[in-house]
Amino acid sequence: MTYDPAQISYEQLLEIFWHNINPTQADGQFHDIGLSYQAAIYYGNDEEKRPAEASKEKLGKSGKFNQPIVTEILPAMQFYPAEEYHQKYYLKNPVAFEAYHVGSGRVGYLERIWGKRRTSKQRRRAAEKISTAGKRSPALSKALI
Repeated sequence: MTYDPAQISYEQLLEIFWHNINPTQADGQFHDIGLSYQAAIYYGNDEEKRPAEASKEKLGKSGKFNQPIVTEILPAMQFYPAEEYHQKYYLKNPVAFEAYHVGSGRVGYLERIWGKRRTSKQRRRAAEKISTAGKRSPALSKALI
């Protein structure tokens, strides 16, 4: 994940993150199960940890979820980029990605929680802006789509 704080704040990044995952699912995300699919926020310092914890607490008190928020907030650790064919998969394979995105249950779940979602074109544009903005950060673990 890369970001440029001049283009998007850390707090905005956290908000986008929460709106794209199931924070009550501890064993993965949607139908992807296993350690490598678990959502987490990785902080690099206390300036990232504090707002991450505050956003998690706020989400827990929002009343949107019937189960506890289980997404972990962890210190940054060694990061290994995915293979090249996984990079920007949503741009390289838009039809397959959209079918997976909808078929996994993600779209329906997020619409039930947050309301009508952006179109696939809008999601790709937002993700592209965030992923090309510039500064490297270990802050968020999963794709924002």
